[in-house]
Amino acid sequence: MHVISDQTTIAAVTAVDAAQKLEITAAVAMRPRVCRLTLHDCDDSITKAAVVDADLQFAWEINQTYTQSLFTGQIETVSTPKLETVELVGFDSFRKLQTERLTLTLMDATPAEMLRTLVGQKLGLPIGGIEDWPSMLDKLPMHRMTVIEAVKFIHQRMNLSHDCYFDEDGVFVWRERDYDQAPAYGFEVGYDADNFDLAANSFTTQGVPLRLAQVVTLIDSHDNLHTLFVTGLHFVDDGYGSSIDVTFEVVDG
Repeated sequence: MHVISDQTTIAAVTAVDAAQKLEITAAVAMRPRVCRLTLHDCDDSITKAAVVDADLQFAWEINQTYTQSLFTGQIETVSTPKLETVELVGFDSFRKLQTERLTLTLMDATPAEMLRTLVGQKLGLPIGGIEDWPSMLDKLPMHRMTVIEAVKFIHQRMNLSHDCYFDEDGVFVWRERDYDQAPAYGFEVGYDADNFDLAANSFTTQGVPLRLAQVVTLIDSHDNLHTLFVTGLHFVDDGYGSSIDVTFEVVDG
C-alpha cells in the first residue's frame, strides 16, 4: 500500500501530518475545485492563520519519492467543531471567474488572446494552460460580465466546447480535449481499480497521482480494454487510507 505524507500550507503556517480528513473534488466542467480539510491544531497556529481568503495549498507524497500538488486556492470558511480541531473549506481561483465583473470590449483577437487578457491581465491569475486557437473573434463586448460568461459567449459565437478549469497548481486551463494523447496509466479491475461502472462513467483507485484531462486505460472484469478520458476526480483521505473516485468519458473500448 502507498504511504502518504500530507503537507498543508496556510499563509505562512505549515502543518505536516496534521490532516485528519481531506476531501478534494475537481472536474473539467466549468466549476470550482473544492477542498475540505479537517486538521489537528493543538496550539491554534493553523486556526489563527486560516482567515478567509488566505492561501491554501495541499500536496501529497507517494512512497516518499513523488510529490504532487492536489489543491491550490483560497480559504472560504473556517470552523472549529471541537477542541484542537479546525475545519477548512477552500475554493480555487475559478470563484473569481464566476464573481468578478468586468466592463471592457475586446476587438479582433483570438479566443486565447482574449482569455490571456481577461484572466492574466485583468484578474492577475496564472494562464499557462491556455491553448492557442487560430480563429479570430471580431468583438467581445463585456458590461459587468464575468469571465465565465465571456467564455460561454466565445464558445457560442465560435462553436467551441473547450474544457475550462484551474489545475491543481492553480493554473488556468482552456483547451480542446486531447483524446489522442498516450495513456498516463493502465488500470485493471480487481487489481488497482474497483467499482468500475460503465453506465455511471466511474471507477475507484488508490495511491495514483492522476490529473484531470489525462487519458487512461482500464481492463474490466471480462478482460475488455477501455480507453478513458478523465473528466473528474474526487480524492478522499480519512487518515486510514486514500481513495480516488474517477469520472470519465469513454474514448473507445
